[in-house]
Amino acid sequence: MPLASRWNPGQDSGNARENTQLMRERLNALHPSEVSWDPYVSARAQHPLHQISFFCGCLRALDVIEPYHPHRVLRQFGYVQTIPSAPLAPIRASRGTTAGKYKVSYAFLDQYWVTWEDHVLSLAHRGRRVSHAWECSSDYIEWYTRTSHTRVQNPARHSHYDPNEGRDDMTPRTIHRAKDHIRATLARTDEPSDFYIRALQTTLEILDGLPVTYRRRS
Repeated sequence: MPLASRWNPGQDSGNARENTQLMRERLNALHPSEVSWDPYVSARAQHPLHQISFFCGCLRALDVIEPYHPHRVLRQFGYVQTIPSAPLAPIRASRGTTAGKYKVSYAFLDQYWVTWEDHVLSLAHRGRRVSHAWECSSDYIEWYTRTSHTRVQNPARHSHYDPNEGRDDMTPRTIHRAKDHIRATLARTDEPSDFYIRALQTTLEILDGLPVTYRRRS
């Protein structure tokens, strides 16, 4: 299932509406490389993707039935995202006075799960593996822009957050420091391999803006 977190500001964090706008604007400012498109990739060795992972249909636990659409989140499986087919339509839905009272019911046939091998996403529909985690087909972005929202923040409402504030000055300086450190590391050919591991870790700390302590050579 998709990995997600719920953001809930504390009561002492200030204006709730302003904080919500701020969070949405930060999400809008994210670069593709800053998004975890495949949050489970580090666990694949212990939990490989078996055929049943690509089952398309409904999952049931007691009286709870939910649709499962792997083709709509192919990047979470390490495949290039393509335009997905339409999701399963509920047989009925009712809307209450609160979000928690919104109920959706889906049809569930036991034989679908008994013969799940006949309802998995085919190799052709899975497509090819990604070269970059955010990769999608050439027509996907146009389709997504037409059918969904490309921004989570209402453009008519703004907080005081500037996503570009400080970037123009900080980024070149940070990159310059990282390059200097890498050059100094490459110049030292008489060091053991663990030195290079420490050097790479230090480089990552520099790029993260963390303070770094350098050790002088005797």
